Amino acid sequence: MPQNDQPEPVVDPAHFVRGGEDKTSSAIPPMPTDFADWLSEGPSAAAWRARASRDGNALHEAFLSRKDVLRPDQADDTPLSWRADRIMVYAGALNNHALPPEGRWGEMWRGSADDALSVLATGESLCRELLAGRGQRIHQALTLGATWTEVGEALACTPDEARAVLRAYAEENPDLYHAADQRTPVPGLIALGDDERIAENAEVPE
Repeated sequence: MPQNDQPEPVVDPAHFVRGGEDKTSSAIPPMPTDFADWLSEGPSAAAWRARASRDGNALHEAFLSRKDVLRPDQADDTPLSWRADRIMVYAGALNNHALPPEGRWGEMWRGSADDALSVLATGESLCRELLAGRGQRIHQALTLGATWTEVGEALACTPDEARAVLRAYAEENPDLYHAADQRTPVPGLIALGDDERIAENAEVPE
């Protein structure tokens, strides 16, 4: 058969989860029982590296295979990249409903209602964390030399709308400042012109 007539390879999302189409079986192991408690203790970067080198792949696989991620809080304690992977895998299974039911497509894993709920819940968890961190990222961008115009472009909003995000974040986080940030108070950042940058190693006036 000529190379151009070769059928495209079939990539089934079931390959990424334990048990494939049987992933909803009660035999699928849950996340390690100590994982949430371990996270709550605030492990150091060194502890993260040690655990990742020991059983990071197993933890990732276990999370992708879990059947009980049906609420945002059930995904909250996992790395952002794991949540993105879960959305990709389960959304791929749901998209398989558009494929023909026969031929080489017939054995493809086609997602269930619970899989759709899992994509919604995991996506909500991901969005909440990213949105919750916007104020901090704005503060970091400005203190590192970005302008309000650039911040607004990054958020697809006006500079004043971006200022409102930082102002609200600062009001909700009175302990915003780390020692390295104390030279750049929020009022001074908000007072910067749209295209004004803070000078390197210079304080922003109150």
